[in-house]
Amino acid sequence: MADYSARLSKEQLSEVMSRVPPPDCYIIMGKGPQLSEEQIAEKYNMTKAEANRLSRVSTSSVVDTNSPKFKAFKDQYITNTMADITNKMKTGELASSSKMAFVMGLAGAGKTTTINALKKQLRAYHANMDAVKEDVAKFYNIDINHPDIHPAGGNIFRDLVKKLQEKKVNFIQEKVGDEIGWMETLITDARNSGYSVTMDLVHVSNNTSRQRNISRCQGFIEKGEAPRMLPDDVIVNCGNGPMETYLALTQEHPEWFDECRCFTTERELDENGKPKPPVEIRGLGIKKGQRIASAEYFAEGRRIESMARNHIAQQVLSTLKIKKDECFKPVMNWNKNFNDANKPPYKPASQREENIINLIQTLSSKLLEDVFQVYGNECINDRKMVGEFNFDTAKLESKLTTVVVQKYDSATILKELTAMDKKLEEENARNRQGAVQQKARANQNKREIENVGLAQGA
Repeated sequence: MADYSARLSKEQLSEVMSRVPPPDCYIIMGKGPQLSEEQIAEKYNMTKAEANRLSRVSTSSVVDTNSPKFKAFKDQYITNTMADITNKMKTGELASSSKMAFVMGLAGAGKTTTINALKKQLRAYHANMDAVKEDVAKFYNIDINHPDIHPAGGNIFRDLVKKLQEKKVNFIQEKVGDEIGWMETLITDARNSGYSVTMDLVHVSNNTSRQRNISRCQGFIEKGEAPRMLPDDVIVNCGNGPMETYLALTQEHPEWFDECRCFTTERELDENGKPKPPVEIRGLGIKKGQRIASAEYFAEGRRIESMARNHIAQQVLSTLKIKKDECFKPVMNWNKNFNDANKPPYKPASQREENIINLIQTLSSKLLEDVFQVYGNECINDRKMVGEFNFDTAKLESKLTTVVVQKYDSATILKELTAMDKKLEEENARNRQGAVQQKARANQNKREIENVGLAQGA
């Protein structure tokens, strides 16, 4: 199993992204307005203030998960749920063929639509944490936003999932998916329990998720219901985590999955102002451990990545040359080798060389993001499906040049290199200090052993 922490480090993400479908697959801007930070903050603060004004949530503890009352409720809840599932299996609505699906996505992505389709396809039960929390709130006659609700719901949900697995019931779990380590644990546990696993992602940009979070809360307020809204910083901290998780797991462990599909609801709205149903991004699909995309599709993306990398590499090499930096020639050789498929990959001879190469790859990915966000539609000749583009190379090259001049000039590159060197020096200093301390401990241990020997000899 890959040794991932909860979130990918920048280095891990760069490594994974170098082997997966290119950014044109997953940098998908919404057709709706992409609000600025200031606009989102203003809307969020106004909505939160109104929600707080209407809230009647008590902070005093109400639900004791160790109490006989809660345990009796949990036992009855799980018993009733399993009885309902058994009846639906008799009618054929549900099945017990050990199939599990994970549906990931940011808040407001549109996971429910995908889940409803999967329920029919897999004849699967939707293990819905939100539904559990709502039933807990009703039983204790408290607001759904009460701080006791989430841990109490989680307590019941975990035991319910265990029961479902014991009975081999087909079921679906809904997750944000921003924590890679946690998703690996869940998937591994499912496979060890004899389940075949499907993983779907419903992708929206972080900006869109934040807007939908606010709009959903405004909808609760308008309907006179208890206002619910995630803290904005929770979504911000998720970043593009669900997509990172999806790309990493389908790249590193495609054999884990029966099928993986990626959808997006970043599309034009319908006549009621609601997002249209999710559309599949076919280039990111997995079927029986194999990618669905064609060789031509990947070749197009690799060519775009290469264009961006060459722009950044030239900027970095120019700066290194002016500084008469010893890494100029090795990095130049790396860039030449990278562009020549017949040459073996260049192996950095030092940590600093490796850091400069990682910096080029990181900045080139960021350059593509910047270009697609501002000029994406101008560079596209044709769109077969969402995420599948035919690019106008000349226009894209022109826009890459424009953005490099605006945001990645020599002063910016020098600043990035200086920050990188400072970080490396700090790391080297820590390593040197650690080596000195280790040597001091070794000498101390040696003296203690010698003193013990002298004492025994005496």
